[in-house]
Amino acid sequence: MASATIPTISNAQNTAIFVNDNATVHVTKGVRLNRLYAMTNAKLTLDAGVIITEKFFTKTENIAPFLTGKALQSCDENGTPTEGQYKSIYDSYRTDDTGCVIVIEHTSCAGTPSTGNPCPICGYDGTQTKPTEPENPNPDMAEVNGTKYKTLAEAIKAANGADITLLTIVSENVVVGEANIKAGVILGNGATIDAIPYPSNWVADRNGIPLTMEAGEITLKNGALAQFSASSSANVAIALKGGTLIVETTVTKIIGSNRSDSVQHAAIEATGGVLDLQGNTLLDGGLTMSGDARLKNKLTAGTFTNSGSGTYSVSVEGSSQYTTVFDLLETGYAFAVYNEDALTGDVIAKDTTTRELTEDVAVIKCTHKGANNKNLLTHAQAAALPVRMKQLKMVFAPSATSRWGQRMAPANTISNCRTPLQALRMTAR
Repeated sequence: MASATIPTISNAQNTAIFVNDNATVHVTKGVRLNRLYAMTNAKLTLDAGVIITEKFFTKTENIAPFLTGKALQSCDENGTPTEGQYKSIYDSYRTDDTGCVIVIEHTSCAGTPSTGNPCPICGYDGTQTKPTEPENPNPDMAEVNGTKYKTLAEAIKAANGADITLLTIVSENVVVGEANIKAGVILGNGATIDAIPYPSNWVADRNGIPLTMEAGEITLKNGALAQFSASSSANVAIALKGGTLIVETTVTKIIGSNRSDSVQHAAIEATGGVLDLQGNTLLDGGLTMSGDARLKNKLTAGTFTNSGSGTYSVSVEGSSQYTTVFDLLETGYAFAVYNEDALTGDVIAKDTTTRELTEDVAVIKCTHKGANNKNLLTHAQAAALPVRMKQLKMVFAPSATSRWGQRMAPANTISNCRTPLQALRMTAR
């Protein structure tokens, strides 16, 4: 029999232990007791794995003080737990036998001992602390052909040309660096989680770049992609350095970071590789094309915005492929000033020097029906034209020898795509 002079008990088998008032005793895992007696003020600690085969007797109100963070589960004589059967640690063990039990790990519920709604393990009131399914610390992120992956990068490597479905909000910075990689990514349109409205199912991990292309072929489809950080050290949404990036018509927007210091990074920053923009996707943060990056097909649609200061909606600065931003346009198309709350504004005059646009712009079709370029004007512009002419007290009669004509070709030259309104502004200067 143990006494208060023994601080630790280990390797004991089929032993009865008595712990007196104010005695300190630690019983370690693997000890097998047939009986355990503890007085009111005993300082008893039981490790998980201790087995008591017959009786746990205590003079305290219940056994809880000796089982902080633990509980008792019924077991056989070999210590094998009986599923779903526990001995409440808030019951009195002064006279009744516990039967064969093993000490297990268990965080006791908060409240008071309960007969109405007890925790099935410890006997405490479990009403306010009903056990919940623990959050999976390592959930599946993406699925390809029925196989789930823990990271999007793994799914992209395994896709072999197949489409990838995102299973949750993925915060991951993916680098595609192998030429044989080919995958489609179904982006999704995000969700609100913990009051945070994610605009896409794929966002950056902190201040990184969600997608960096160095090789291979990635097709984005059905939804949006966002960098989604406001940090001053945040980044672009896509860095195209090599390979081929295809943005299908079903992609609604790609969003570069809008930093806290009023600088917005590009939606797509292309320094190499091939970019295939297939539809009217909004590039919120703009498009920059430099180095040997090139478009697979010139632009016939698309909207390009940038809300930062000192930044651009479209830029070809540093490009070896394009001399001006207008070289990005297919023949018969033009950039027009874009305002999401109004009609498309004035067409931006083509020239041979502009490498950067600061205005938010949209690509529009620009066909000519006569010398007056009538179809280049919106209804609002057409209505405003006589008023503006009257205000300027000018007669609109462009010719190849006028001041307007000196700065641009005649109005029926498709490559210029300038409107009379822009001509008036130029003449007024």
